[in-house]
Amino acid sequence: MAHLKHAVTLFCFGILLGCSSGGSDGNEIEESAPAVSPAVEALVQDSTQARVTLAEYLSHLAEGRYEEAAELYGGNWREAGSQFVEAEDVDTLSTAGFLVRTCAGIFRCDLRLQEVRAVEVADPTRVLLRVTLQDRSGARF
Repeated sequence: MAHLKHAVTLFCFGILLGCSSGGSDGNEIEESAPAVSPAVEALVQDSTQARVTLAEYLSHLAEGRYEEAAELYGGNWREAGSQFVEAEDVDTLSTAGFLVRTCAGIFRCDLRLQEVRAVEVADPTRVLLRVTLQDRSGARF
């Protein structure tokens, strides 16, 4: 997490230096953004992609586009979701079928991403996001 905060700080610092307003009278020295290591750059890209993917996934669910949501689902729903469907359906349901069934009465599938409050790169394959969700009426979760 500290690496990600450092990367975001460096990135923002670079933007401030590169986008400062004011005319140049020819006597000013232009600053360049500090170098960011490829590893830190990759962490920032991964966390940004995780935010975008989560927002798209929740949007697909809220709009009833379960096939599209299933394409973005990154886990095996059978491991955690088998408690929500009949035992005989676990082997035959697709991910989209599972989403259809659970969104029909078990899960809140009308929630959208309001804010990402924290980001943690857990390992090279997982980015953890602490989020605030919002329903259509504006209630926060």
